[in-house]
Amino acid sequence: MATQASNGRQVATHRNSSSGTAVLDRPEIHENDDLLQDEILRVVRAVQEGRLDVRGEVNEFEGNDLQLIEGVNSVLDALVPPLKIASDYADQFSRGIIPQKIEADYKGDFNVVKNNLNACIHSLSGLLEADMVLQKMANNDYTSVVEGQYEGVYAGLAQAVNIVHKRVTHVTSTMKDVAKGNLDELPDYKKIARRSEADELVPAIIEMMENINALGEDIDALTTASLSGQLTTRLDASKHSGDFRRVIEGMNRIAATLTGHLDTVPTPLMIIDPEFNVQYMNMAGAKVGGKLPQELVG
Repeated sequence: MATQASNGRQVATHRNSSSGTAVLDRPEIHENDDLLQDEILRVVRAVQEGRLDVRGEVNEFEGNDLQLIEGVNSVLDALVPPLKIASDYADQFSRGIIPQKIEADYKGDFNVVKNNLNACIHSLSGLLEADMVLQKMANNDYTSVVEGQYEGVYAGLAQAVNIVHKRVTHVTSTMKDVAKGNLDELPDYKKIARRSEADELVPAIIEMMENINALGEDIDALTTASLSGQLTTRLDASKHSGDFRRVIEGMNRIAATLTGHLDTVPTPLMIIDPEFNVQYMNMAGAKVGGKLPQELVG
């Protein structure tokens, strides 16, 4: 008895002489077998060469051979689209473009790939949020911070942006206080000293506040001396620089002008403290004593 193969090939049977059982012979190799093998190998080579659009020619086959070619094609149809989407998204990532999340449904490992790509999109959206905050900060707009929750390097970036935001707003608040004459934060900045070896901001703020404080202290000292009658007291302008020095030199000129006017008065004038110590004597008074005015002070 003969058995009909799926492609119409005849498979002969014979009986084993020792057991009497029927044994199927190997099917004969026909030209169709070579055609099927060549077609599958052609598709395989195309895939190996990266030509993922190549498919088996279904019109050349029928029966089981046709089903096999269609199966190979369906495998490629299932595999290639996710690969192309992944490739396209990787290309967009490399060019700084963050695409929309993938909404299509995939099964098994393909869905894992989709979820991983969507996770990348979520993480990269941290770059968008950080960029938005930095763009505002570049225009001195500090009304926004990075609020999203991210992982890895993206979390580090978000944290760094927010730290910069916090410190710049703190410095802004300090400058507002300094503009109002409030130097209360000087001890806090001195505790910080510098945040790194390359930090020039904190030391500059400290120096600015110390210079303003020193200017105020010198002006207070000259004011106190003048009010107590020590009109010959002068400030050391060399301790200051720039416009701070110009202010001190101006104060010294005011004090010198005042005593200069008093020295032109022909009548002896002097200022004494509650203990009757001479704090100031004009030129006319000093001449009476036969000494220089500074020799009489005290």
